[in-house]
Amino acid sequence: LFNEGQFEMATMCFEKAGDAHREKLARAAGLVATANHVISTNLELGKASLQTASEIYESIGMHEKAATCYIKLGDYKKAGLSTLIISKLCP
Repeated sequence: LFNEGQFEMATMCFEKAGDAHREKLARAAGLVATANHVISTNLELGKASLQTASEIYESIGMHEKAATCYIKLGDYKKAGLSTLIISKLCP
């Protein structure tokens, strides 16, 4: 389901399976998909979705994906901090 872009269903399946990491990953991916779909017509919803997705990505250690969200939001300071974390984790 996840690989087919059905993020809501994937989130529910991972939740029922007790896989918190993949549940959060699917939730964040769904939020990014929502943001990409609506940002041109509903800027606030798009930004809110990206912000939440970036926070979820950070919480599961996916700092590069978080940085991508921050760049889309125009928050280059947070994007830089996320990439700094990546460089410290992978010297």
